[in-house]
Parts: sequence; structure tokens; C-alpha cells
Amino acid sequence: MRLREEAKDMRLREEAQKEKSRMIAQAPLLQVSRISKRFGGLVAVRDLSLAMARGDVLGLIGPNGAGKTTAFNLLSGFLTPDQGEITFDGHPLAGLKPHAICRLSPCSTTCGWARWRGIPAWRRPGRRRGR
Repeated sequence: MRLREEAKDMRLREEAQKEKSRMIAQAPLLQVSRISKRFGGLVAVRDLSLAMARGDVLGLIGPNGAGKTTAFNLLSGFLTPDQGEITFDGHPLAGLKPHAICRLSPCSTTCGWARWRGIPAWRRPGRRRGR
């Protein structure tokens, strides 16, 4: 009798763990809810919302001046949204510095200008010759 109860209890624990794993897999890893950013009278991002699950890939396209870079800067903490909320893995990112957000993992890389700090422009690769 005791063995049956233990086996039943073990099955219930396994089912609960499977259900918990399913719920975690379905929950969005990155949740952005109606974020907006203004620079004076210019609205750079208005009511941006998105949800990304683990393993999702998202592309953000648009013409110059559409707010793509501003959106990435909002997500990575370099800018603070004027309104809305950003959560990563259930943790709100409001008030966190970019390095703290990077430790959580939703990082963006820039073009790598920092590595050229202190090197004059004429010595950097990619400079056009003859000018």
C-alpha cells in the first residue's frame, strides 16, 4: 500500500514539474509593453509593444529616422522610456544601468567605436584614400 502511495506521489511531482517547464517555455522571455520615448517635441518611439520567447529572433526594419536605434537603446538601458514597461525573464528592467541589464543577457552590440578611442581618424581602417 505504501509503495503505491509513493509511486502516485512521484508521478504527481513529475507531472507538476512538466507543467512548470511548459509554462516557463511559453512565458515570454522579453516583454515590452507600450514604451515611448520623446526628445523634446520629437516622438522617436511611440507605443512599442512586443513579446519574445526563448529562441525567438526578431528583426526591426524601417527607414532612417524611424526609431530603430532608439528602440534598441531603450531595451538595453542606454535610454529610459518615458512611458511603458520592459521586463526580461519576469524582471522589470526599469532603473537598471546598461551593465546590469547586460548581465541578465538582453544585450546589443554597437559598431565598436570604443576600440578606436585614442586613434586618430586618419589611422583607422576603412578610411578612403586620396582625400
